[in-house]
Amino acid sequence: MALYLNKIYLGNRAYGVGAAAYVYFGKSVHDLSLSEMAVIAGLPKAPSTLNPLYSYDRALKRRNLVLQRMLEENYITREEYDSAKAEPIVAKYHAPQIDFSAPYLTEMVRMEMYQRYGENAYTDGYKIYTTVIRKDQLAAEQALRNNVIDYDMRHGYRGAQEVLWHAGQTPWDDKAINDKLKGIQTYGPLIPAVVLSADAKEAQVVLKNGDKITLDLKAVRWARKFISDTAQGATPSKVDAVVHAGEQIWVRQNSENDWLLAQLPEVNAAFVALDPLNGGIIALVGGFDFELSKFNRVSQSLRQVGSNIKPFLYAAALDKGLTLSTLLNDLPISRWDAGAGTDWRPKNSPPTYAGPIRFTSRFRSI
Repeated sequence: MALYLNKIYLGNRAYGVGAAAYVYFGKSVHDLSLSEMAVIAGLPKAPSTLNPLYSYDRALKRRNLVLQRMLEENYITREEYDSAKAEPIVAKYHAPQIDFSAPYLTEMVRMEMYQRYGENAYTDGYKIYTTVIRKDQLAAEQALRNNVIDYDMRHGYRGAQEVLWHAGQTPWDDKAINDKLKGIQTYGPLIPAVVLSADAKEAQVVLKNGDKITLDLKAVRWARKFISDTAQGATPSKVDAVVHAGEQIWVRQNSENDWLLAQLPEVNAAFVALDPLNGGIIALVGGFDFELSKFNRVSQSLRQVGSNIKPFLYAAALDKGLTLSTLLNDLPISRWDAGAGTDWRPKNSPPTYAGPIRFTSRFRSI
């Protein structure tokens, strides 16, 4: 049981009762009050949703249930029960100050340590030093996110993330909106928000932290309607042509601290910079946001070889007896893909076909 309690996940990156006591209350286990002990004891069932940082009401209800069971099993007296139940839950996130975060690289280091030392990697107190340079890592993350956002914006606005209430329906109250936003993750610079009202000139929006902001026409000007990868609608001339009351949207601040409408990008990217003298990693970003996608596009994704394969194919063709004057038929082809259950039909880029052509003409595209 001691081993289990020292390793169990209890929410907010806290593994074990001791870690949970520090994360939620900033104390050691021995300094916890009965009420605080009951809060932590109630977490194993659903640590992500029963912790007091996620939902005070759920944590309070769960704590009171734990106290009730302790009373029924005679672990505490009626006086202790009444006193603990009357105590409010005062919790906030406590964690060591981290100078900067490189989660994709950190996960690579964790995997390497685990491969070398197994479970001892988590308990033997290793100190790990990397070649990452702080300013370069921060610059890489910022550059990747800015360019992914810019690219995604150029392709148009795909609409609200979710509609909480429609026109003519009763709007959600402040508590319901707050609870909804608390359960939504922030991704990089993208902050979840709910539109409270919107007209032609501006929209009133509430953020995850409860602050209220205004989005004017300038903030949504970029949001041409997404039609396809190559087509977008007209530039909006009214705010309420883009956002509407009841919508859960995303917002971000630009370099001038102005609030802008945003959206979760559908594209992603990766970045790695190496020291040319020793091969050490200076900066590594495996994606737009680690919480949005933990897939590391630097170390785990497979690149398409593209035109790099052409010299090898052409060399093999020449080796098989083709000559530079051999005629080839440049026409669409179709091959049955049993795995996909459909035809595979590769296309030229651009999608035009020249018919009979000399083998030598293909070398122009290498």
